[in-house]
Amino acid sequence: MGCYRQRSQTTPKMGKMWWCVVACVMVCGGMVEGQVNRCFKGEGPATLSPHFPRNVEKFGLNLFREVSQVVQKDGRSVFVSPYSIWSALVLAYLGSDGETKKQMETAMFFPSKTVAYMNWNALKFVLEGNPHKTSNTVDLNMANWAYFNQSLNLNRCLYDSLFELQRIDFTNPRAAQAAINKDVSDVTRGLIPELLPILPASTRFVIVNAIYFKGKWKVPFSPTETRKQQFLGLERGSSSIVDVMVQKAGLFKHGYSQSLDANIIELPYQDTNISMFVMLPANHLTTQIILDNLNQQTFSEAYRSMANKSIHLVFPRFGLSTTLTAELKDVLYNAGIQDLLNPWRGNLTAFTVDRTPLYVDEVIHKATVEVTEEGTVAAASTGLINTRFGGPPPIEFIVTRPFVFLITDKHTGITLFAGNVMSGKDLKPVTGNPVV
Repeated sequence: MGCYRQRSQTTPKMGKMWWCVVACVMVCGGMVEGQVNRCFKGEGPATLSPHFPRNVEKFGLNLFREVSQVVQKDGRSVFVSPYSIWSALVLAYLGSDGETKKQMETAMFFPSKTVAYMNWNALKFVLEGNPHKTSNTVDLNMANWAYFNQSLNLNRCLYDSLFELQRIDFTNPRAAQAAINKDVSDVTRGLIPELLPILPASTRFVIVNAIYFKGKWKVPFSPTETRKQQFLGLERGSSSIVDVMVQKAGLFKHGYSQSLDANIIELPYQDTNISMFVMLPANHLTTQIILDNLNQQTFSEAYRSMANKSIHLVFPRFGLSTTLTAELKDVLYNAGIQDLLNPWRGNLTAFTVDRTPLYVDEVIHKATVEVTEEGTVAAASTGLINTRFGGPPPIEFIVTRPFVFLITDKHTGITLFAGNVMSGKDLKPVTGNPVV
């Protein structure tokens, strides 16, 4: 398999922290600035931007919206991790040059590699180090790798500075596939057991992100209240019977978004900033208006309008999985990331000393979620491949028709996972209690 470096999964444990404090810890501690300035000469100083998390969320929600629009044409529900896709693209961006680099900077709101690298590391520091690891009620783990064929002459500065860069022998494709899939499976606790199919021996690199989340509800549902109920479909005959969980008068943050024409509820997880936000169309059955208008600004405005209210909540107990390949590639292309996917114009030459022509010809994203009375388990992985809450009566929030849901870290404003449920037929029964 050649030389293989195991990326450490240990991360600092942190409470709430302002973005500027992260900057001091990282820069003054010499964690990032030295590597950035040395490897990305001519890119300007490595500065921490307070706008960076907002731009990540902007890109992520735009991507989720576009993916949902594409997938729902086939009447399918979708579940993705915008953050996973974004993270894999960041790693590719660090090796980009020319027009490929310019297109990625425009689409992903990056001013330079130095700023992107600095803020990417700060974001990982906050997300992984936050209260997530201080309690067994929540677990958030993620990893990134860029596996390069051992025959490539990698840029030594990048290889020495980015532990995500690995050497692997793709001429033994089954062994390479098994090693990469095992790394992903380990991070996702077996929820994504096989990201990659068999790779050709001509594979030159595979850039991968994997993310895993397990959280227990701050206000769990009682299993004795779970029952069967009809989930309304968009078309005649498309309704189905699903398992639903019930909170008869729970205290939740709730609000109405005029921009999205949707009622919104926050379902927080224990001991963390992460919550699930469920958006239920207010005056219609389809989620189309939500998807048409969902972005970082409308979501932020909706959150600010929410207040604690007594809620009678009915919510599905479900599992949902999605695999994206060509659909995701089309969405990235339409977002302006075009040359990266073009065999003649793709430019990832900064990864190698001899500026070997490299581009992405295959994209794959797998994501899965299980929602039960105890909480939520979710995982996703992305691959970029070159083979070439007494008072008034409780408000009813009955989620037995199409809905959109986001699993978001409120501290950074980053959406980690997102789903658009079109049909109860897409919701699989969940056996056992995976959150426990």
